[in-house]
Amino acid sequence: MRSVFWGQLKKYRIGLLLFVLALSGVLKACHGDNVPHHAQQDIDAALADLIVTDDIAYLTQLGLMRGHLYAGMALFGAGERAQAATHMKHPDSELYAELVAGMQQRGATQFADSLQALAVAVESRASNNDVDTLYQALERDIAQAEAVIGELSASRIAAVMRRLLDPVAEEYQLAVSAQGRMLNVHEYQDALGFVQVINTYAALLNATSDDASRLQGLTTQLAFLDAAFQGFMPGRNASLAPPATINQIVNQLHLTLSGF
Repeated sequence: MRSVFWGQLKKYRIGLLLFVLALSGVLKACHGDNVPHHAQQDIDAALADLIVTDDIAYLTQLGLMRGHLYAGMALFGAGERAQAATHMKHPDSELYAELVAGMQQRGATQFADSLQALAVAVESRASNNDVDTLYQALERDIAQAEAVIGELSASRIAAVMRRLLDPVAEEYQLAVSAQGRMLNVHEYQDALGFVQVINTYAALLNATSDDASRLQGLTTQLAFLDAAFQGFMPGRNASLAPPATINQIVNQLHLTLSGF
């Protein structure tokens, strides 16, 4: 059933939704290539409810948002304005709504206006300085929303990283063929954006955990994951790592992170 869901659900929810569906079973009777509209609404509601009570789900949703924004800013800085604009729209249109109740529950300040302002600035081709200023302001807003959780233990940091790994593997599966040829650069960019967020959490884990041996293994595995990507805009004929390689690294990372 998992393989069916991976193909059906909107890409950015993959890691969280599998957890939601395991709890709620809202798609037990769904078949075919698309999730019915009413079922999608049920999924959104279930995810929003989970985020209210589950800090890891809450932080993961914010992490997915960060990944899209990271990709968008990298592309904007490289002059790929049209692609950047697409990535900037996703946090507001596809991720923020499920966060609202969770932010309210935790007393976090909402930042819909900051999200929209950045997306509009990128789409309207505002200056680099203006876009960077808006991005830095949004970064502060997201950091404040994360900070309401308080200090994280090593096990909780690792749990967020594990949740973020699943969409990396799924995005890459959609982006690159078994022969290592690019199929969908947008999905590839999403995957790389999520990797950057995982690396940020890895730095936090390094500062939190005293398990030197496990941290060294994690660092090595993340280096392999980083090396599998060729920047946000690989050449048209680039020879990329096949999805099977990414899946293998992700599985190894899951095992390592489960030990924290």
